[in-house]
Amino acid sequence: MQALDNELAKNLKTPEELNQFDRLLKNQPKIGSYARNGYSTKTITTGDGAPLELRSLRDSDGSCEPQLVKKSLTDVFIEPFIEWQNRPLYAVYPIVYLNCIVLKVRQDSRVIKKSVLLALGINLEGQKEFLGIWLS
Repeated sequence: MQALDNELAKNLKTPEELNQFDRLLKNQPKIGSYARNGYSTKTITTGDGAPLELRSLRDSDGSCEPQLVKKSLTDVFIEPFIEWQNRPLYAVYPIVYLNCIVLKVRQDSRVIKKSVLLALGINLEGQKEFLGIWLS
């Protein structure tokens, strides 16, 4: 599990890199000729064809460019996740913990309830293993 953590952490951005536009916050003093200038909206089409509206800050000198982080973050997790998903499991887990949380989600223009089920097992060596997550 530590190896997976290390692999995933390699491509994560530092807080300084992610907060490069901290000066856009309302309570920050004006720097030079910089001034906030409202928001811009842009509609893009996602990989599955669904429209997604992005709202980004606009500034007077045009230095604030919106950046999509989702794809690069998703790419970081896909391969290790597939490896984890296809890993061999023990035949017996003496202890298995099951948990469920019910969330309200918007689907087809209405709010419905979805259950997220989690399974955690203790193997014969006494180590915890996350066995799976299911959405129903």
